[in-house]
Amino acid sequence: MGKLDSLKICGECGGHCCSYGGTTATKEEVDKIVKAGFDNHFENISENAYITKWGKDGVCPYQKNTACSIHKVRPLLCRTFPAMFILKNKKREFYKQECPLQKLMSEKEMNDSFELLKKVPDELIISANKYLDKYGKILEKRINKFKLVKVER
Repeated sequence: MGKLDSLKICGECGGHCCSYGGTTATKEEVDKIVKAGFDNHFENISENAYITKWGKDGVCPYQKNTACSIHKVRPLLCRTFPAMFILKNKKREFYKQECPLQKLMSEKEMNDSFELLKKVPDELIISANKYLDKYGKILEKRINKFKLVKVER
C-alpha cells in the first residue's frame, strides 16, 4: 500500500478509525509511547489494560489533522488497521468494517492484520467493552459509518 495514497484517503475519510474514542493498550505499550516522548493520554481500566481518555468529541487524543501522531509506536490494536477488523464483544466475535484503504491492501496484508488482531489480549477487549458501554450510542453511530461483516475464522 502506498503511503501517499493512504494519507490522501485517510485525509478524505477524516481518520474515521481514530474517531472511535481512541485505542486500548497494555502497560508495556503505554510505557513505550511515553518513552518516545508523547504525553500519556491513557487511563488504567484493569490490571494490564489502558484506554485513551475520551475528550468532548470522542476522538483519539493522538489524532492530529486526521493522522496518527504516534504511528511509529502505536499499540497492537492500532496496527491492525486499516483492515478494520473489530472485536465487538468478549466472545471475540470479529467484524470486518469496510474502510476505503482496503482497496489498496493485498489479501496477505488483510490476513496479516487479522492475525495481529487475534493477538490482542482478552483483558484489553473485555475491559474496553465494559468501559465503552457508556459511549454505546456514539460508537454505534461511528462504527456503522461503513458496512460491518461478521468474519468467521
